[in-house]
Amino acid sequence: MKVSTRIFLTSIAILFLAGLLSSTYIVREATGLTSFSLGLFDQIEVFALPKEPKRYGYIEKDNNGKFNVATKLTRADVANMIFKIENLEYGYDNIFKDTEDNEFAYIISSVVKCGYMSDYDGEFMPDNYLTRSRFMKIINDIIKIDNLKLNKVREYQNEYFDIEKDENKKYIINAYQYGLVDSNANAKFRPDDFLTKEEAIVILNKVYGYNNGDYLHMLGAYSEDPYVDINQEYWAFTDIVKATVGLEK
Repeated sequence: MKVSTRIFLTSIAILFLAGLLSSTYIVREATGLTSFSLGLFDQIEVFALPKEPKRYGYIEKDNNGKFNVATKLTRADVANMIFKIENLEYGYDNIFKDTEDNEFAYIISSVVKCGYMSDYDGEFMPDNYLTRSRFMKIINDIIKIDNLKLNKVREYQNEYFDIEKDENKKYIINAYQYGLVDSNANAKFRPDDFLTKEEAIVILNKVYGYNNGDYLHMLGAYSEDPYVDINQEYWAFTDIVKATVGLEK
């Protein structure tokens, strides 16, 4: 091989190595896109799994250490849950006259401004208990806003005979198809029943991915059951613990 040819090939090799040494590696967490920039060469892009978000604890025990099962939730209570899950900020002044004296006034304004709940002709009605039917409307709004791209896990075939005339029928059916609610032996959804705290928690955990991970590991922060009025035999215990402790991947 001629000397000039060797010099030329050596120069090319040096330039290539220099490009590698000066390369950059960038992970775009929001899109899961990983980019490799190889100096003199075109940028190469490959897809990587995005980092799992932190899931914040959004409920806590009362002053007596109780969970208080079957507690009916008001609209203000649900707004407070969503505010904590989404880790929203107090970025808005109170926007409703009927929430001026409510402890969650600024939380409510933030949740509404971000589109997770809506008002009723300029009022929020914070102390009104939320029905199971109307909660499904809120859940559908959350899925749409966050673009969670949940996969439908089943088709709806008259699973609930008591929702035919309900104003939120389509939202209830959507929630069923996404696997967020289940049918029962009586084929009833009970749309007009008031939403209980544990019912809301079980559904919100599914929507926001709190079901990932081992809840027993999360219980390590406690020397005993986290609430004095429930134990591991309670039907929603696992979900309650996850909602209390949160989950960070």
